[in-house]
Amino acid sequence: MRPAARQVWSWFKRVAPWALATLVLTLVARLARTVDWSEVWQGLQTLAPARLAVAAALALFSYGLYASFDLVGRRLTGHTLSTPRTMGIGAISYAFGLNFGSWIGGIGLRLRLYTRRGLSASTVARIVAHSVVTNWLGYLWVAGAVLLWAPPTLPQAWILPDIGLRAIGLAMVAAALAGVVTHVPANLGVMEAVVVATLGARLPVPELLAAMLAYRATYYLLPLSLALPAYGLIESAARRVGISSESGPEN
Repeated sequence: MRPAARQVWSWFKRVAPWALATLVLTLVARLARTVDWSEVWQGLQTLAPARLAVAAALALFSYGLYASFDLVGRRLTGHTLSTPRTMGIGAISYAFGLNFGSWIGGIGLRLRLYTRRGLSASTVARIVAHSVVTNWLGYLWVAGAVLLWAPPTLPQAWILPDIGLRAIGLAMVAAALAGVVTHVPANLGVMEAVVVATLGARLPVPELLAAMLAYRATYYLLPLSLALPAYGLIESAARRVGISSESGPEN
């Protein structure tokens, strides 16, 4: 690559994520101005506490399940950290990853927490890779089971030509990439905009947004409220006993 082209590409990589984030936030702001937020608040108040408690319990169970993927990485890499410590690092990283982005939580925080316990960067990279693969294998397993044993009957209007399916695939890959490269914390507003655009014609928008806010509270903010002090305790404990990246692994 020529120096001029390399300079342009470097500039594009720095600017593009922020430009995309600005575009997303602008679209979200335009949507927010059309919403009657008093009705959204009323919709939140109508949610049954028992249902919210069940949702919170399921969210925490989901975090525990995702954290167990790091146990797969432990088995495959052979490191000797204990099961509770491994799952704790996995759960904390997942909470940070969802709220602050995969580069911070899924990769950066895992790297910091594992290396402070004596693991090498290459071992951490293998753990992250195994976690990602395990997660996507789970998606494929669920989708495959549904299509094999209970394939849904699609309406005639949903049948699309090949070019339409390719366009949907391209759009899905582009949403996934946008979620990685944008600097919007927790993709704030993106999911809400997609849900409103998809179901807004069938269900009242305030009810949809109330459900989405409840979902964010139980699946994003509640685990983060537990992960933040847990991370603080890990850091303080590491400083207290003098753990550094040069120290040996602990059980």
